[in-house]
Amino acid sequence: MAKDTISQYSKTAGSNTDIQSVSIAEGMAPSDVNNAMRELMVDLASLCDGTQSLTTLDVTGDITGGTLNADGDTSAGDNAAVGYTAGEGLILTGQGSTNDITIKNDADADVITIATGGTDVEISTGNLVIGTSGKGIDFSATADATGMASELLDDYEEGYLTATLSGNTSGNFVMDSATLAYTKVGRVVHLQGFISTLSDSSTSGQITMNLPFTTASLTQDADNHKFMIHMDNHGDAGIENPYLTISSGQAVAWFANVTDAGTSEGIDQTRVDAAWRTNINLTYIAA
Repeated sequence: MAKDTISQYSKTAGSNTDIQSVSIAEGMAPSDVNNAMRELMVDLASLCDGTQSLTTLDVTGDITGGTLNADGDTSAGDNAAVGYTAGEGLILTGQGSTNDITIKNDADADVITIATGGTDVEISTGNLVIGTSGKGIDFSATADATGMASELLDDYEEGYLTATLSGNTSGNFVMDSATLAYTKVGRVVHLQGFISTLSDSSTSGQITMNLPFTTASLTQDADNHKFMIHMDNHGDAGIENPYLTISSGQAVAWFANVTDAGTSEGIDQTRVDAAWRTNINLTYIAA
C-alpha cells in the first residue's frame, strides 16, 4: 500500500516498503534511494506547514515551536488536552488526583487550580489583582432590584484616617488622639474609633472633622443624615444629644446637637473646652 502521509508509516521497520510509491524494499533500484529521500522530505515539509496532519503524536520530551493551532474538541477523561471549537474557543481539559487544571509559576508554585471534578477556580498563591481603575467583580447575574445603577464591586480599601478637627471659620484643634480606622466596600464607607483634643488653636465656628472619602450626592437635607455619637463634653450641660451630620459632596462631617427641646444646632468652639473626647461610629455612602 502506497504511503501518502507520515501517519501511514508503520512502527515496524520491515513494513515500510515504499515512500510515496517509491520502493524502498529489499533489492530496490539504486536510483530510488535519492527519490525516496526526496519524497520523505516532501512529507516532512507537508507536516510542518499543515498540509499533512498526525492523528497521534506521542512525545516524551519537550516540544519547542511556534503557534499551536488546535482544531478539535477535547474529551472527558483526557489526561491533558488542548482543544478548540468555534463556540468555546480555546479549551483546556485535564484530570488529576488532586486538580484537573493547575497553572504554576516559574518557581513551580501553584497559582491557579481547579480541583478534580470541580468547577471553582482557586487562587492558590498571591492575589486576584484588578489592574484597571473602575473595573471589578460584576454581580449583574444576580440583579433583582428595579432602578439599580450598578452591580459592579469595583473597590475595597481599609486603612486609617488621621482626624483633623477644625472650625468652619478658622483654626483647628491640636489633637491628642486622632486615629480612626475605616473600611470601604464599593461606595460604603465605615469609620470608627476614638478621638480626643489636646488644646484649642484659635478655632472659630462650627466644628468639623475630615472624612476619608467625599460623600455622595444627597437629595435630602443634611439634617436627615445624622449619626449619633458619644461625647465626653466635660460637664457642658448644653450638649444633650451630640451627633455628626454630613452633606452632599462634602469631605467633612459637622458636629451638631439636638437639645432636649428638640432643636438642632451646630457645636462650635465655645461649647466645648480644649480637651474633649468622643467616640466615632459613622457609615456613609461615598461619591
